[in-house]
Amino acid sequence: MRIRRYLFSVEDLAKIRLITSLGPLAETTFALQTLQRTAHPALFGAWRKKARHRIPPHAAAISRFVAPPDGVVMDLPTMFGAHSEVDEALDRLRGLPHWMLHAEIDYLAGTRPMPGPLGHLAFGDGPGRETLLQAVRTGFAAVLEPYWQRVRAHLETQALLASRLLATRGLEGILTSHPSLTWQPPVLEMRRNQAPRDPYRRVNVQEYRLEGRGLSIAFSMFLHRPTILHPEDVLSPFILVLPAHPDLRAGLDVWSTAEQTTGQRLAALLGRTRAAVLEATADGRTTSEIARHLGITAAGASQHATVLREAGLITTLRHRNTVIHTLTPLGVKLLDGG
Repeated sequence: MRIRRYLFSVEDLAKIRLITSLGPLAETTFALQTLQRTAHPALFGAWRKKARHRIPPHAAAISRFVAPPDGVVMDLPTMFGAHSEVDEALDRLRGLPHWMLHAEIDYLAGTRPMPGPLGHLAFGDGPGRETLLQAVRTGFAAVLEPYWQRVRAHLETQALLASRLLATRGLEGILTSHPSLTWQPPVLEMRRNQAPRDPYRRVNVQEYRLEGRGLSIAFSMFLHRPTILHPEDVLSPFILVLPAHPDLRAGLDVWSTAEQTTGQRLAALLGRTRAAVLEATADGRTTSEIARHLGITAAGASQHATVLREAGLITTLRHRNTVIHTLTPLGVKLLDGG
């Protein structure tokens, strides 16, 4: 078993913040690995079937190098940093010092076959960096771009729920959300099961001090287990990325409704009450909060929320006995008159 221990100072605890997600290209990296796995077939099966046909062969080989089904993912999320736009992330990678990119490529080359087009990166940039950029951009277009608005809405809802947990249960409510994490203030432990081929059941412990950098917490729809990123910039916070898989119904909504036309999505929006429910979700509300706000029954609020969700205007996240609704970007655009 591998255990990583992260020691927080008082200064680190004061620098905990939620950042929703790392952005579209970081999420693409996690998605490329999930694409090659077989886990959660009910949730990801429809997406995998479509996405695999969209990746051209030349990009598929690089994708397997960047994010193999088993093994270490290329540290592109750290290199990109938190970003909101694809071009912003690509520009960061384009401007990355060569030694940093070379060190990552050199490390991964010792664990898996390197695609020929990336070989230039071992000796100098040449066309290798641009090849990597194009492959990542192609990967985004294939596996995430058709769904990104709804995936982002789901992650924003997850972050909103986490903020409520932080307010009611403190940091423990978030840091104990996955069985591989243990929070015993001021120490966070992350456990990884040992390789089956290790007959001695050895325990490898690594210890890190945050040293005042703090911790940012982000969420990923595709990540299969928590991970902590260590940015090279010693002024940047460590980043804990937590899995945020939607429930089956919400996940299938992402794949089935993302490619509908705007007209199809808006066709279900009839009546004043439903429009009021849509407006009431602008700040993120539970079903009962919507019902109280509008003076309608909880059953009625739930029914209207279901129609709005199927129309692609709100997203819903269930956590234990709480169901919280927030607007999707399309819902925001509609309310803004766009």
